[in-house]
Amino acid sequence: MKPKKPRNKFYWFYFLCKILAWPSWFIVYHRKYHYMPDAFKRNKIKGGGIIVCNHNHWIEPPLVAYTFPFRSVCSIIANIVVRSRKGRWFYDHINSVFIDRDNFDWQDLKKIMDKLRQEQLVLIFPESKINLTNELLEFKDGTAVLAYRANAPVYPIYIHPNHKHLHNQHIMIGKPINLRDHFDKIDQNSIKAMTKMLYDYVALMKKTLEEEIKK
Repeated sequence: MKPKKPRNKFYWFYFLCKILAWPSWFIVYHRKYHYMPDAFKRNKIKGGGIIVCNHNHWIEPPLVAYTFPFRSVCSIIANIVVRSRKGRWFYDHINSVFIDRDNFDWQDLKKIMDKLRQEQLVLIFPESKINLTNELLEFKDGTAVLAYRANAPVYPIYIHPNHKHLHNQHIMIGKPINLRDHFDKIDQNSIKAMTKMLYDYVALMKKTLEEEIKK
């Protein structure tokens, strides 16, 4: 018999917050979705995976959470972002993982791997910080390494950085990428190539979305 996957006992709190906040998010940040060729169906994803997204504003994690309405999305948060006890309690209860961004170690990796083993969706911002420009910043290698070692599909998303209230929030949905379909081994050269593959595809999503918005 397949072992039962452990579940977060606070899932109910995550979905309660999601449901209660939905009306205001629908009105203030209405989402308009765009799709790349062979894009994944956001309502039909099963199992675990890594969501890769650009990071220009604090509202991206909630926008991603509502992109997957029936799934609990685990957000990776740097320790320095939330310092208060009440803040950490809240984020702990809405399925977040805190890591040391400057000294990422095995314990941090294990926490994320555990979420993937539980077949959860994990949101990672490979730019590793809030990007205050309209250009896509260089991706860190950690996302590609994690996706390859966990054999987890990558679900790319690009969110247009123009987050005006009461305007459409344009979100581009990409095709799923499994790095093991493209690379036979993991070493320094392949890690750089994996990271470049993810970056180039998200950059293409960005360009495609900007062209569609102009039409």
